[in-house]
This record gives sequence, structure tokens and C-alpha cells, in this order.
Amino acid sequence: MKGKAGHVFQRLKQDKCYPDLMVILHVVHEDKLGKDSFWFPYFKLLRRQYNNIMFLTEPQMKTLLRRPGCENTYNLGVMMRRTFNNFYEWYKKNIEPWAPPEFQFTRDEILWGFNTLVTCGWGQQNGNGDKLMVPFSDIPNHRRESAQKASNRGFISAAKEYQAGEELTFDYGLLNDAVLAYYGQPTPDCRGLKR
Repeated sequence: MKGKAGHVFQRLKQDKCYPDLMVILHVVHEDKLGKDSFWFPYFKLLRRQYNNIMFLTEPQMKTLLRRPGCENTYNLGVMMRRTFNNFYEWYKKNIEPWAPPEFQFTRDEILWGFNTLVTCGWGQQNGNGDKLMVPFSDIPNHRRESAQKASNRGFISAAKEYQAGEELTFDYGLLNDAVLAYYGQPTPDCRGLKR
């Protein structure tokens, strides 16, 4: 990366910024560039609003905690909120004071970047591993026993030939409700929470 952005990311690396936060800041920075970004055609297809367990109200979260089989989903929601808050506090304390104007982001912009990474990023989920953005990986729906398999390395393979117009789906594997809810997928045991 060249120019001001390159210098910003070099400093972030030296300051031992969370790798996931670096990806989030890069995504938000590129999004703010608009048509000047190489990624503009992809970014204009991305959601502007996300609907996952991070956005449940406190009463909805407590409802999850009382429902059998949904304790893990509740815990994941708490972990997501905690992770985002840690990232945002780190940004406010360690980046915002020295960052150039094009890296001055609002909480909502960083939250959008966080959720974009959650839905489109592949890699470790603990916030300390390397993540990579896989464009369009968030588009296919989940279906058990799908003819496509996705790996954590960003590879997608088809196990059959598809006909024109046939829906492409992923089999996310044997993921529990908590992991599916993390990615905003409805799950059989935790449905029925209305906003």
C-alpha cells in the first residue's frame, strides 16, 4: 500500500494493532474513497445495515439466555459486543489522536466495517488471527447437504454441475446455532425473536 494509507498501516503494524481492526480500518477507508477505490464495484453491493445478534436489544438477549439451546448464541452475542467495543476503544485511544483526516471514522463507520468483516471475512474468529476478505462469499445461502463446500482458506468448490438459474448454496458444515447466528443466519432453535 502506498501513500498516506500505507504509512498509516505501517504505523498500525508497528503499534501492534489488532489484525482484524487493521482490516476493518482498511475496509472503511476504501469505502469512504467511493468511486476512487479499486473496491468500489464490490463495496456498492455490500449491505449498509446488518442484522445479527449484535443488534438484539437487552430484553431480546435475556430471552435468548432463557431459551433452551440458545445459551451459546447469547454468549456469542456478548463476545461480539465486547470485541467490537475493545476495537473501538483501541481506535479512539491509539489511532484517532494521530490519524490523518481520511482515517477519522465514526463509531457507526467502524461498526459497519466490523460487521462487514464478520460476514465477509474468513479466518480465525478470536480477533487475533489473520483474516482476509473474500468478495461475494456472503451471498450464497446456507443449506445442509449443499453441493458446495467452503473452507477457511477461502476456497469454494462445487461437488456437482449446476444448471443455469439454479441457486448456489453453501453447506456451512456442522455449525451450531451460535455460529450461524453470529453470521446472521436464522436457526431452528433460536427463531421467533421479533424486533
